[in-house]
Amino acid sequence: MLLKNALPIRVLSTQQVPNTFHCRYHARGRTYLYRFAVAKNGVTDTDRLKNQNFKAFIPVEELDRCLFLQNSTFDIERLRDATQMFLGLHDFRSFMSVSRQHSPTRDHPRYTVRTIDEIKLKPGKSAAIGANAELAESIYDYWEIEFKAKAFLYKQVRRIVGTLLALATGRIEERSVYQMLTIPSKNSWDHRILLSPPLGLYLCRVHYDANDLKLQHTTVKDNESSPATTN
Repeated sequence: MLLKNALPIRVLSTQQVPNTFHCRYHARGRTYLYRFAVAKNGVTDTDRLKNQNFKAFIPVEELDRCLFLQNSTFDIERLRDATQMFLGLHDFRSFMSVSRQHSPTRDHPRYTVRTIDEIKLKPGKSAAIGANAELAESIYDYWEIEFKAKAFLYKQVRRIVGTLLALATGRIEERSVYQMLTIPSKNSWDHRILLSPPLGLYLCRVHYDANDLKLQHTTVKDNESSPATTN
């Protein structure tokens, strides 16, 4: 089955694994990355960008690969501080979306408690090259957020990113995040928050135990393998 029927896929390496190995159920953890870019302070007021809606200044290499934001009051430090609220063990029911596929285990999981082990916010860079990259990086500050956990709920990462961006742009306050975490319910979701689009989301790594990937080689004893002889 083609992923979304159009995703370009490049295979970098392969590995033979035991027949008992399952790529999903043997996973010890997953790392997701979300890319976004924010227009630099002062750029939104320049004459050359007026009435352009910034579309003319998004590199073609970045189309559908990064979320671009234009907000002169964007507070990256507020976003950085808020990532700490999501670390550790929480009931993330408020941050779970309902699948249109109507899968019982996905739509209404009985257990919505998850542990987020790491959230890292770090500067990113443009995927463009040459002059396009120089233009993009003169207009935008690129950022990347990494999430690591054993498992995630449906659209959990995109909802968390949307929440962090809502905080950084002043749509909501930290109190709203606290409420969604401490009163886990679909009714606790703050509808001022916009679900972040999928275009900036990447599954970077799936973590496995090396022992689960090892093939079990069997050897045959010499006395069992040699043919019988008669006098």
